[in-house]
Amino acid sequence: MKSIQRIWVYLLVFLVSNIFSGSPALGVEKLNIKPKVLAFYFVWYGTPEVSGRWVHYIGVDKKNKEIANFAFYPKLGVYDSNDPKVIKQHLKWSEYAGIDGLIADWYGRESFSGKTFSNVLKVAEKVNSKVKLTIYYDTSRPEKTVEKVVSDLNYILENYGNSPAFLKVDGKPVIFIYKRAFRELKVKDLYAWKEVMDRVKKKYDALFIMDTTSGLWASMFDGGHTYNLALSLKRGVDIKEFMKEQLKSYRKYGLISCLTVITGFDNTKAKALKKEKGLKVPHEGGKLYERLWKYAIELQPDWILITAFNEWHEGTAIEPAIEYGDKYLRLTRKYSRLFKKTKRDKEY
Repeated sequence: MKSIQRIWVYLLVFLVSNIFSGSPALGVEKLNIKPKVLAFYFVWYGTPEVSGRWVHYIGVDKKNKEIANFAFYPKLGVYDSNDPKVIKQHLKWSEYAGIDGLIADWYGRESFSGKTFSNVLKVAEKVNSKVKLTIYYDTSRPEKTVEKVVSDLNYILENYGNSPAFLKVDGKPVIFIYKRAFRELKVKDLYAWKEVMDRVKKKYDALFIMDTTSGLWASMFDGGHTYNLALSLKRGVDIKEFMKEQLKSYRKYGLISCLTVITGFDNTKAKALKKEKGLKVPHEGGKLYERLWKYAIELQPDWILITAFNEWHEGTAIEPAIEYGDKYLRLTRKYSRLFKKTKRDKEY
C-alpha cells in the first residue's frame, strides 16, 4: 500500500511540475520588491447602530467589557467596520506601527465584508493614507468554479485596482488568495488555477500571492505566504526551520516570499459557543511575537505578514485591547523598523 501511495505522490509532483512550468512568476525578479510589513485585516464587524444588525458579535456586554466570542475586548469597544471614525483610527494605528498595507478578508462583492471593503477604501483615499489596502480572496462559494473565480478577481481589479489606496508593486495591484479558495478548485482540477491566472492576467497586469508553503504550488502565482502558524506552534514544530524551508521553496521558483508572525492564538471561547474544541497557543506576554519577528528578520523575506490586525475571535489581534493595551502596536513598530533598515544579502 505504501509503495502505491509513493507512486501517486511522485505522479502528482510530475503532473504539477509540468502544468505550472510556464509560471507567471518568471517576471517577478524584474520587479522592485521592497521590504513591506502587511497585516491581515477583518472588515466583518457590524453593529445595529451603524449596519442595522450584529455581525460577528455574540453575547455583547458593554458594561462588563465582555464579548462571548472574542478572546479580548477591543480598546475601541464594540465597533462597526463601516464606521469612518473606526477606519481612520485603524489606519492611524497601522501607520504608527509601520504597517504598509492591510489585507482585508473578502467573501464576495455582495457579502458584508465585500461592501465594507468599498467603504474602507474610500476612507483611505479621502485621508490619503500611507497604509494601502488589498483583498484576501477567501472563497469562491457557492459555485466553486473557474468562472466564478475569474469573475470575482476581474471585479476586484476593475473596481478597486486603480485606486491610489490599493496595494501595488510597480503599479501592479496585489491580491492575496486564501488556501480555502485555492483548494476549492485544486481538488477538482489541477489545471483550474492555471486557467484562472491565464485568463485574469490576460486582462489585468496584477500580482497574486497564494496561501501555501509549497513553492511548487505557488509557482503558478507570483508569490507565496501562510496565514496562520498556530497549529504548527501547537505541534511543537521548529518554527525557524519551518520558515527557512518555506522561503527556500518560494525562492526556488523566483517568487515574492512572505513570512508570517502571530501574537499567539486562542479561539476557545468562540469554539465553546459551538460546543467545539478550540486551540490555544500562549501569547507569552508578547515573547512569542518577538521571537517570531526575530526569526523572520534574520531570514530576510521580501515581506512580513502579521496575523492579524483585528481577528478577535482567534485572539491574534495586535489592535489595542483592554487586556494588553497597545503592547503589540509598540512591538510591531519596533520590529517593522528593524526589518526595513536591516541590510539585505544579495544572495540567499
